[in-house]
Amino acid sequence: MAGNAITGREGIFGGKKKSGAWNTAGEQVGAGDLRFIDNDGLVSSHAVEQLVQSSTTMPFPQDINVGRETLAGNLTEKLRFQGFDYIFAAILGNAQTKTGGGPYDMKVYTAAEINDLIYTHVVKMATDEVYEVPSVKLHGYSMSGEFGQVINIDTSAIGSVLLKTSDAAITNTITDINQVTVDDNVKKNTVVWDANSEMLLQLESTVVTNGALAAGTDEIFMQSFTHSFDRPMDSVYNGEAGNRGINEPKGNDDPTIMFNFDLFEYTTVTTATAPGPTGTQLKGWLNSDVYLSGRFKLARSANFEFYIWMPRMKITSCGPAITSKERIVTPVECQVLKSDLDPGTLGMADANLYLQIVNQESSDPV
Repeated sequence: MAGNAITGREGIFGGKKKSGAWNTAGEQVGAGDLRFIDNDGLVSSHAVEQLVQSSTTMPFPQDINVGRETLAGNLTEKLRFQGFDYIFAAILGNAQTKTGGGPYDMKVYTAAEINDLIYTHVVKMATDEVYEVPSVKLHGYSMSGEFGQVINIDTSAIGSVLLKTSDAAITNTITDINQVTVDDNVKKNTVVWDANSEMLLQLESTVVTNGALAAGTDEIFMQSFTHSFDRPMDSVYNGEAGNRGINEPKGNDDPTIMFNFDLFEYTTVTTATAPGPTGTQLKGWLNSDVYLSGRFKLARSANFEFYIWMPRMKITSCGPAITSKERIVTPVECQVLKSDLDPGTLGMADANLYLQIVNQESSDPV
């Protein structure tokens, strides 16, 4: 057996923005490319076909064809204020040039397509064994959390082909993956939903008239949330000589963006309104033509902030849930839609989702 087996706690993950085209050599990982992945769901599978039809004289399969390879799944980790710049830029498609001089401010927002935004994924599997997916398309995410807890995130990925140490086409060696490092600002800045955070919600028409959402005035109080961005994609096998992978995946439907949250209790006040000072009529707006604007802020300090801006939101479900004798919470589901509204001073009207990231990373992600 080549090399010693390792456990999950000894595995090393590296990931890097790819400069080359899809189905070309992977990017070499190194300083700054360490990833803290808890669960690597980007796994390889093959379409298996039976070659000889079963019959009364052959009741069990004897010969099969192990067909084309499929690489798809989720990468699960904890959200961090730093280290996700390219991840979000690759999924949403657009990123403004960073401003500031430490902290640095960056705005990422949605694009119709995400062509040529490619990522290389590398994993240490044994003391002398490396797995590499040279071309990965990141096309969605789902983050969730509860107050006082760490925010977890699943990133949806589609890969070209899985290469191992013995493959001549592999770029990264065991030396490369052993040398990946990460800035202390990444290690020490896991996103926790705490008292530095806030959720603002108001009528879109009110924001248009009165300007940006106001802290305090428009605040509501949640006990948990889930936010997701899903860009459906597929690909085809091009059949080129020597190429066993797929073409670069392309979008095959409109992205779906959701922001769902639980109000902490159900009372005569929260029956009709959210528990904020504005008294927003959440339940009454379910079957109306009313649209909302929202902003969720997560922060550690002025040096590390993460904002989800949602200029137009539509409530799609709102109702209490009774569970045994526990406190009755009110779950609210919202779909995030395209809007002409510029939420505040971002200067990026005519999109449907903006992520604003403040950290100590000076380089632009794309």
